[in-house]
Amino acid sequence: MLFATLIKLIRGYVERLREEKDEEYAKAVATYLVFVLGKHINYNCRAVSWGRTVEKMMDVLASRGIPIMWDHTEVNPFVHGSGTLIRIINAIDKSLKYSAEKLKPVKRINNFNESITGLNGKYDIIVTDPPYFDDAQYAELSEFFYMWEKRALKEFNPPEIERAEDLSVGGNRTKEYFEKLFRIACKKLNGMLTEEGILVMFFAHSSVDAWDFVVKALRKANFRIAATWPIHTESLNIANVGKESFQSSIVVVARKRKEDKTGYIEEIQEEMERHLKKRLQEFWDYGLRGADLTVAAMGASLDILTQYSEIKSYTGELKVKDILKLVQRYVAQFILERFVGDTELDGATAFYVYNRLNNLKQMPYDTANLIAKSLDIDLKDMEKKGLIDAVKSGKAKGVKVLSYREREKVGEVRTLIDAVHQVMYAFEKGGLREVESVIANLPYGPSEVRNVLRAFLYLDSSDVERQVAQRILDSHITPEEGQVSIGDFGRKSQ
Repeated sequence: MLFATLIKLIRGYVERLREEKDEEYAKAVATYLVFVLGKHINYNCRAVSWGRTVEKMMDVLASRGIPIMWDHTEVNPFVHGSGTLIRIINAIDKSLKYSAEKLKPVKRINNFNESITGLNGKYDIIVTDPPYFDDAQYAELSEFFYMWEKRALKEFNPPEIERAEDLSVGGNRTKEYFEKLFRIACKKLNGMLTEEGILVMFFAHSSVDAWDFVVKALRKANFRIAATWPIHTESLNIANVGKESFQSSIVVVARKRKEDKTGYIEEIQEEMERHLKKRLQEFWDYGLRGADLTVAAMGASLDILTQYSEIKSYTGELKVKDILKLVQRYVAQFILERFVGDTELDGATAFYVYNRLNNLKQMPYDTANLIAKSLDIDLKDMEKKGLIDAVKSGKAKGVKVLSYREREKVGEVRTLIDAVHQVMYAFEKGGLREVESVIANLPYGPSEVRNVLRAFLYLDSSDVERQVAQRILDSHITPEEGQVSIGDFGRKSQ
């Protein structure tokens, strides 16, 4: 009843505007009013639920589909709050004012409701956020709102939604159809760019295979990927335990490739390594960490690799997974050398320290496995050593990196991180006197333990391992008692 009433009011108001103003003015106002209608439907229908963790109404597409929620939530449209008419109108009004202010120099904006295959012209910049594979069936999903909105726009004869060329898998659109149309679209975008123009493409699919397909499609369309940048739309570390490596939205910047040439990764690798080492320092100075650093490094590597129309490997076809593994190895080396210095770390310790320094306390299985492979270690072996735990969110798998308190008491010391954790246990149990007793029987030198403890000082100040490491390194006992600080252990062992 509410939606029908809103439609009736919109049509009546727009009809008066057609008489008092003109057709184009009335059409513009009608369009903004159906924005209000559509957004209200998005927050007040049988598919809406209450977000318990964030304490607000969740939108219809919060779960990437439109399920019927048997415990759905209704909102009073006339109060202040998420999903209410007052909040929606204020948000749209704010957006319109912002757009009008920022677009003041622009005299005209053309709005086309047309497939990319039907567009023409030459442009210096093209920005696009295309759908990817089965991530969202926008054509079908849009009908959920449009069936109401077109009734409010009835006097303007709104067109029906064209589903046939929607770039997604769903309905009658197969995987093969999507891939063919996406390649055609990439070639079309290349043809619409000026010679020095740039393509900015947003990418947010969670699958590495989808990322592999997009990179190949752009390369075959004669694009060179100049950069990739992460955008913090979603948390990779905890909230998306079941999702894969590339979950934060990624901005891909591409330019036209000037020439076709074939290269072998084994021959290009040295050039790519030099380029990456230079760019990694720049990215670090920008403040990029963890998965963000890997994404930016991926773009830097693709800047080199996509200069070639075809990349081969003497061992077989090169895939994005292979490139990502290589990039992850360089990123891990960069991080570890920066914080642990020339201390030679075993695989388990390198894996542990790298993830802790990157705040990857909890992550998707795909991410953990990628890091493990880049360090030439087995993820299952990490679990056997008690360094990680497998976690699940529904059907999706994740990995949790365990602090020394979360591990069962370390028995046999097989890795450097085992030794470090034993030292931490000892310190909490009996202070430096206990540490001296433990460290004298470890198969690792005190300086090696100290270097890892120093690396932990770069963790967040609230992190328990940082706090204990700080206390150990800061502790001093007088020489009269025949004891020394942990900082002197390195000198004692030399």
